[in-house]
Amino acid sequence: NRYTYYARLSDGTLWRWGDSYMTPQKLNFSDVDDFAVDSYYEYGIYILSNGTLQYYNDIDGTVISNDFNYGKPMTGVKKIVACNNTADVFCSYYALKQDGSVWAWGSNSYGQLGDGTTTNRSQAVQTDISEKVVDVIGRSDYTVFLTESGSLYGAGDSFGSTPVLITDGVSAIAEDYSDVWRFTAQKGQTLYYYYRSSVQRTVSV
Repeated sequence: NRYTYYARLSDGTLWRWGDSYMTPQKLNFSDVDDFAVDSYYEYGIYILSNGTLQYYNDIDGTVISNDFNYGKPMTGVKKIVACNNTADVFCSYYALKQDGSVWAWGSNSYGQLGDGTTTNRSQAVQTDISEKVVDVIGRSDYTVFLTESGSLYGAGDSFGSTPVLITDGVSAIAEDYSDVWRFTAQKGQTLYYYYRSSVQRTVSV
């Protein structure tokens, strides 16, 4: 939540501390490749392990039936991405699969799931991008998708519900952990600091 911190260690274990946990607490998971907590109320947690995405109840290691994939674990997943530092009704989640497709669920009031609608989704829908996606960043009311060809797409507030091209020639993207509306994209030897589709500043590297 807003006052709890999580960390995945190199041995695949998951830990949390802060708020009610004065010392780091090891959670009941192993072989964790990636994870996302279900809102700052910590209703549950998405765990990615060996390509399989599963939802667990109350961070205690108990599997419960999920809505996002019709009650079944989602397989072939490479990365789980979330905009989740808020109440659950405003959270959005993205599963980047190994085949380059993106499946998304949760809040979609700005079209940030990129499925061509503004309908909130309890079950995962495929993002409308024909290219192979290699990275995803979820922001407060929009999402950016980096494709294998270096094209950067945006969906959501100021973009619309169908992903649109922001720029091309991008080699990497990174979220700003201190600001839920901004992200950084690298093109060649230059970093571009974005607010939605607008470049705020550049830095040579």
